[in-house]
Amino acid sequence: MDMTLPIASGGECVWRGMDETALAYLRMMSFYMSCPLSFSADSDKTDDEVCLVLRPAPEQGRKVEIFWPYGVGVRRSGGRNEVYLRRVGLTASRTVGFIIRQIFHLGILPKLSSHAVLVHGVLASFRNEGCLICGASGMGKSTLSRRFTGDWEVCADDCVLISRMDNGDYWAQPVPTWSLWYADDPPPPRVFDCGRMVPLKRVFLLKRGPETEVAKLEKRGTFISEATSSIMNFADIATVDLPAEERRRVLKLTFDFGYRMAEELPFYRLIAPLDREFQGEMEKLHEVKS
Repeated sequence: MDMTLPIASGGECVWRGMDETALAYLRMMSFYMSCPLSFSADSDKTDDEVCLVLRPAPEQGRKVEIFWPYGVGVRRSGGRNEVYLRRVGLTASRTVGFIIRQIFHLGILPKLSSHAVLVHGVLASFRNEGCLICGASGMGKSTLSRRFTGDWEVCADDCVLISRMDNGDYWAQPVPTWSLWYADDPPPPRVFDCGRMVPLKRVFLLKRGPETEVAKLEKRGTFISEATSSIMNFADIATVDLPAEERRRVLKLTFDFGYRMAEELPFYRLIAPLDREFQGEMEKLHEVKS
C-alpha cells in the first residue's frame, strides 16, 4: 500500500508499507494527513519518487542499521530510503508519535530543495490569501491559531511546507501536528488536508503584547537575520537524527530559502495578546491591497 503527498513545487513523496506493522503506521499517517492509501502496482519499484519503503527489521546480523531513532532504522538503497521498523506491532501512543514523525521526516526531508522547505508556524487563509505566523516556541502560535474567526481558515497549526514556484510565487500546504501524539495530555486532534495548497502572501513574526499591533518590517540586515532564523527553527529540530551530510544539506537549503523568502515576501511584526481578538489588524492589510 502507498500513501502519496503531492508537493506544490513539483514531484511527490511516497510512503510504501511492506508488512502489516508498516501498514498500521501508514493508516494513522493517512488519517492525520488526509492522504488516501492506494494499492502499489509494483511492490519492488525503485525510483526517486518512492522516498520510503517500510519493512520489518532484518534478520539479526544483517548489516543495514545506520541509526535507530525511536526504533526506526534507515539505509539508502538505489533511488530510495528503506526504513526498517525495529519494534514489532504498535506501542504506547507517545512512542508511536515519535515513530510516525520520524517516518514522515525521513520521507519528506530528502525531497526538500531550493524550491521547498519545512517551516515551524501557523498557516491561516483569509479570502484565499495565505498568511504564515512564525515565532519562537512558546510564543503562542498554537493558541492564536484556535482564535481565528470570521473569514479566516486555519490550514496548519504546527508545521508548514512552503514551495517557491518558477515564477516567484510562494505556495504553502500543511504538515500534521505530530506533537499531539506525544503530548502528555493531548487536545482533540485537528486534521488538516496536507494536499491542499494555499498561495502565501505575507509572513508575520509573532511577539506577545497587551495590545494588537502590526508593523511592516524594513528589509535590513537585522530583519533578514531574524526572519531567516525563524524559518530555520524547525529544520534545526527535524534534522537532528539525520546523518551529518544530509543534515548539513537540508540546513543549508533551508537557510538559503529563508534568506530569499525574506527578500521577496512582505514580513510584518505581529504583537498580539493571547486572550482577545487580534486578527482585525491583519485584515486591514488585505483591505489596503484591495
